[in-house]
Amino acid sequence: MSGDTAERHILVFIGPYPDDAIGENFIKLPFLRALSHAFPGHKITWVHGHGATLFAGILEPVARGLIAEFLPATILGHGWASALSPWRLLPDRHFDVIIDTQKNPVYTLMLRRISHDVLISPSWRYFFSSHRPNKNQPKPRSLAEKLLALLALATGEMAKPGHIAVLPDEYRTAADSILPRTSKHEPVYIGLAPGAGRMDTGKCWPLENYLTVADKQLACGRTPVFFLGPLEQEWRNHIETAVPGALFAPLEWREDSGTILNGPTLTVALASHLSASVANCSGTGHMLAAGGSKIVSLFGPTDPGKFAPYTPDLLAIRAQDFGKDAMDAIPVQAVLDAIDSSLA
Repeated sequence: MSGDTAERHILVFIGPYPDDAIGENFIKLPFLRALSHAFPGHKITWVHGHGATLFAGILEPVARGLIAEFLPATILGHGWASALSPWRLLPDRHFDVIIDTQKNPVYTLMLRRISHDVLISPSWRYFFSSHRPNKNQPKPRSLAEKLLALLALATGEMAKPGHIAVLPDEYRTAADSILPRTSKHEPVYIGLAPGAGRMDTGKCWPLENYLTVADKQLACGRTPVFFLGPLEQEWRNHIETAVPGALFAPLEWREDSGTILNGPTLTVALASHLSASVANCSGTGHMLAAGGSKIVSLFGPTDPGKFAPYTPDLLAIRAQDFGKDAMDAIPVQAVLDAIDSSLA
């Protein structure tokens, strides 16, 4: 497919629900890059659920140039009346490929009403799909693998996109100023992301454990860098007192021109300067992985098979391996050993 230079029109349907989870959107980035490689000169139409989509907002810099058009799912209509209507949807449009990433057959039937050559959809065990996976083929577990498997049905070959996000130059320049390096491996910055968006999910390893890890990194001649989200800034004073030598990733950076850079893209850029990171199952963990950091990812109530960051440089530690589902079951020494292993 990558040798075909004719412009193609691709529609990707994400689903009818709000598309506002940062971590989940970072998981979709490799799929987007694989689409771009499979269909050079493509025009991707991204049909999203209720509300604004992050790729048109705070995640626009990491998806720049990958999506040509955003449309709300309301264009498909509502319910079975729209699903079974004999009339065309978007009658003045034609798509070479429609990729339906959800499994509700009502929405798949709506998509069938749009003029297309190929429809790929997993709903009703691929009943409506132009192509179906081999029955003997192992089922993908993670969201990233599922999306890439759908793309493979459209192209006939499995894509293996890199995990590192492509960033605008200004963000990389900012990272050079915030976390300067004297060489590729010096100083050794260790990222620590103790938050997890909502704090009531049970996904956070105890903050005191992160402080112990940070102190141990200083003792090893490494520099801990804490990544705190907007809702976690209240921890900063406590961390500064407990670990005086720790650094903090800024939420925003002002360029010499006066332009302010902020948001997840700045975090991704900073991650490219980290030798390793530790994070809970969180959006920040996905950002650090997308920046290229080796990552020690901590899991308790969530399944790493489904939710681990998309990266080959991953060491996942599960609380269940230490006898409980709760995150505090993960011992500090296991995390310290994992950091050392990732740096070896």
